[in-house]
Amino acid sequence: HYHAARDLRVAENDNFGGLIYTYLSMAMLNIVAKDVSGARVHFELARRAYVWAGIKTFAPYIHSSAADIALLEGRTEDAYACLNDALACDEAGAQQLCASFVRIAQALSARGDHEEARKRLTNAVEIAKAGGDLRGKLLADLELARVDKRTHNLVAAKGSLLQTCRDALKFGAAPILKATLLELIEVERALGNKGESLRLRDAVETASPTHSMPVDMLKQAAEEHLFNVERQRLRL
Repeated sequence: HYHAARDLRVAENDNFGGLIYTYLSMAMLNIVAKDVSGARVHFELARRAYVWAGIKTFAPYIHSSAADIALLEGRTEDAYACLNDALACDEAGAQQLCASFVRIAQALSARGDHEEARKRLTNAVEIAKAGGDLRGKLLADLELARVDKRTHNLVAAKGSLLQTCRDALKFGAAPILKATLLELIEVERALGNKGESLRLRDAVETASPTHSMPVDMLKQAAEEHLFNVERQRLRL
């Protein structure tokens, strides 16, 4: 679809705004797929269109995309610098600020600065709440749980992940829900709840890692796990 959108914008002499958006979206798909070369190609096309057009509203997105590529390549310091550039842009709105704080926290946590990462994520949650950015809040909450997991604060991590599951179910955010359940598998195993971890893993994992899990199966897995946790809490 993005390839078709690109071809249409080129054919219609797009004023570059649409092209920038399309190329950045294609770069993001490459980043999710961990395709560094593809991400670099599409980012460079977006950057050239941005320089040519001079549309300043895209500045924070250009910096954030560069940071995503740097993180993918393990260049934490470069990612951190790019994200600070994104935050410095006057054009950055609440959603962009929240996303930048989450990415900065990922970069900080990757280099072992977990407490500073936690502060940035707390800022991200506050910004998301104030701006009504439900997806941004979910992503910040999920990353906070990951920080807890990395610092071996497993009980807190589990509590955060369970709440993120509940919120993701309400919001209908299937990708975030799946990422949360995958984190829960590891946390349950680390807590010694091997049976619960295995049940959840069997429910989440698919026969082929290349296929997406149906949304209804994700919801069922999350709801069953939440039900089992509640039963354990009530000693039923």
